[in-house]
Amino acid sequence: MNEHVVIVTPTVQDGTVACWYRDVAAAERDDASVSASQSRVSIHDDDFQELPPEWVALALDVYRQLSRDRNANVGHMATHRRNGRTLERISGVMP
Repeated sequence: MNEHVVIVTPTVQDGTVACWYRDVAAAERDDASVSASQSRVSIHDDDFQELPPEWVALALDVYRQLSRDRNANVGHMATHRRNGRTLERISGVMP
């Protein structure tokens, strides 16, 4: 099975956004399966019945934290970070 990717990004419009990707290639295409922000959890994957349920549970947790506190630190969820157009693995974080 491919390694999934979670990226947590600060944005101007939505504040912090956490995105779950099926693999590195999907993350490089910015093709998220699930995302969470202070205002919602979104399922972007057409094959949503095949999504790992823990991704949706984690996304709901992120949403709840950010809806209570826009500045909540959810960065510990990230497995990778963007560095320009490439992805960097965050050492010490298990996917």
